[in-house]
Amino acid sequence: MVEENNKENHHQVETTEAFEPKRKPKKWWRIIKWIFGLLLLAIISFLISASLFGWQTVSKIIENKSKQASPFLTFLGQVQPNQLKGEGDGRINIVLLGVGGKTHPGGALTDTNILLSVDPENHQAGLLSIPRDLYVPIVEKKYYNKLNTVYNWGEENKKTAGGGSQAVKDVVGRILDLPIHYYIKADFTALEKIVDALGGIDVTVEKDLYDPLFPAVNMIDYEPFSIKAGRQRLNGKIALKYARSRETTSDFDRSKRQQQVLTAIKDKALTLGVLSNPVKIKDIISILGDHLRTDLQFQDMERLVKIIKDIDSQNIANFTLDTSTDGLLTSTADENGYYLMPTAGMGKFEDIQRLAHRLLSDPYLVKEKATIEIRNATGQTGIGGKVADVLRDYGYTVIKISQDESEQAKSAIYDYSNGQKKYTLNFLSQRFKSSIVQKPTDSQVAADIVLIVGKDYLSF
Repeated sequence: MVEENNKENHHQVETTEAFEPKRKPKKWWRIIKWIFGLLLLAIISFLISASLFGWQTVSKIIENKSKQASPFLTFLGQVQPNQLKGEGDGRINIVLLGVGGKTHPGGALTDTNILLSVDPENHQAGLLSIPRDLYVPIVEKKYYNKLNTVYNWGEENKKTAGGGSQAVKDVVGRILDLPIHYYIKADFTALEKIVDALGGIDVTVEKDLYDPLFPAVNMIDYEPFSIKAGRQRLNGKIALKYARSRETTSDFDRSKRQQQVLTAIKDKALTLGVLSNPVKIKDIISILGDHLRTDLQFQDMERLVKIIKDIDSQNIANFTLDTSTDGLLTSTADENGYYLMPTAGMGKFEDIQRLAHRLLSDPYLVKEKATIEIRNATGQTGIGGKVADVLRDYGYTVIKISQDESEQAKSAIYDYSNGQKKYTLNFLSQRFKSSIVQKPTDSQVAADIVLIVGKDYLSF
């Protein structure tokens, strides 16, 4: 529920969407698997640029140092347990933001909000797409608004929010209950100009396309668009229209065209001729420098390239929060317009958090495969099972749950692994605010770790 004294602020943020025509153009940046490839391209291009033209060329895209840098990148993979702040911190989590840009009405709204989560230990990655219309809490304002407005709010409140991108990082981190280490923000103009810098791209148009209602730049009028079937060389403007148009075709057809365009960019840019051409590289860097921002530092980029290059495309999983039968979101409309919220209710993100924890398990937990026995010493039945459910969502392996005959005031962690499961022990110690007690091998205990859940857990 929006507080009465904040309704005015809500509508102030939303007014930037008033320019949209009746047929609201959906975001074109949907083929998220290719974003991963383009991200790699951008970082590689910047590294090449730095070696050819110097640090000054690259530094313009780096806005500020991340407030929560990835331990894996910070310590070059030599991460000790006490350097991880909690489950999920062993991954490299980057929120990818797509905005319209200065030349588009509503250019400060994030049409694309995707979490890229890299598992550097197991050479895997996941992409989780979060809808722009999801209603999220903006804590400092103490009211709810669509996710796509958070960036704009952060820019207007830089002193408290740290800027738009940092504000989105904070909100996404809260609703997913995951640490967000970095952001990368790009605008629509980047795609158009990169295509031109590459000398155009070649695509095969399967059938004639005519869109009489393609939105004009002012998002009020229409600018009819057409293209003939056959092999076509597209410049940046036509490529962007080709990827976005949907009026006389289905969303499925449009998705195929988007994939065509992004694949063509990727293939053209990664050819030996482009990467060995200093002029082309400098052009691309100049474009990205004007239309891309990140809090990844130069040394982070170097390390990230090495990690991403080792990840096979088959090990990149895609997930979307949606309103499907099995989805975790529902749509509604009221005086504030159309928006999405969790099926559990406004502000109840627990199911979404559990999904994120399961899909994006911490690699150190996965790698150790520690077995855990839970003993419920709270005096209340059922607590052991609830704790087990939470831990399993995070990726822990719980093999036994029992009700302790005696009650215990404080939780305790007994280590039967002789210190071998150090990351799991560290995470449990942080979560349950408990010290670790070393125990000798016991034939009666099958688990590596025994967790005694005390009464203090009930007040967490």
